[in-house]
Amino acid sequence: MFNALVLTQEEKTTKAQIQQLQESDLPEGDVLVEVEASSLNYKDGLAVTGTGKIIRDFPMVPGIDFAGRVIESSDERYKAGDQVILTGWGVGERHWGGMAERARVKADWLVPMPANCDANKAMMIGTAGLTAMLCVQARPLERQRWAGVVDTVGSQVLAHALSQVNYGGTAAICGLAGGHLLPTTVMPFILRNVRLQGVDSVACPYDQRLTAWKKALDILPESFYEQACHSIGLGQVADYAHKIVRGQVTGRVIITL
Repeated sequence: MFNALVLTQEEKTTKAQIQQLQESDLPEGDVLVEVEASSLNYKDGLAVTGTGKIIRDFPMVPGIDFAGRVIESSDERYKAGDQVILTGWGVGERHWGGMAERARVKADWLVPMPANCDANKAMMIGTAGLTAMLCVQARPLERQRWAGVVDTVGSQVLAHALSQVNYGGTAAICGLAGGHLLPTTVMPFILRNVRLQGVDSVACPYDQRLTAWKKALDILPESFYEQACHSIGLGQVADYAHKIVRGQVTGRVIITL
């Protein structure tokens, strides 16, 4: 038996409850993981509170990323005891996610945890940090050749950013929290040779994801992990989810399991 935060829906109202489950309750997958840490971000907050239409199927264990130890695996890339990280791939939306002491997922969704990392560090970086590093890798700015921007909002914010990019610069776009519509013209692309680089941590190839994790860990100073971070248990998730949706939480929220 293990503990899990389970979302159910009754009369269009989402309820979050901690339940005791068995490994046989978990969805199918190649790798069974003992989850050591997960994170709670804005998207999770919308799912847990039922504010946004995030969850596709109920019941659902939320949590779009997690880190932990392999219990068993049918994939030769992973064996019992290996430390792994999972990000994205519909986890916590269509496939049970990281807010549980156990998770079963596809092997392709995982990467081995780098040697200089642990579960808490991995979740301090999380999907957001991984995506940011993928944006940096996609930009000529990393090679100090052209100026560029990273945009996670989209819509009018991205349109304004495009107007500020230098000649030959690159805009790496991801997230699009403000919407997918782009109120701009062809002028930045024709007159200043601006490039758009779409970045998605979900569809990103395995090797590139692993490289991004290693680079993020090499670049980020230890002081980063000592900054504002809220470490909570499953019992506090619902309360923090409402705070996040209301914009009352700053820093990363790490769920320790």
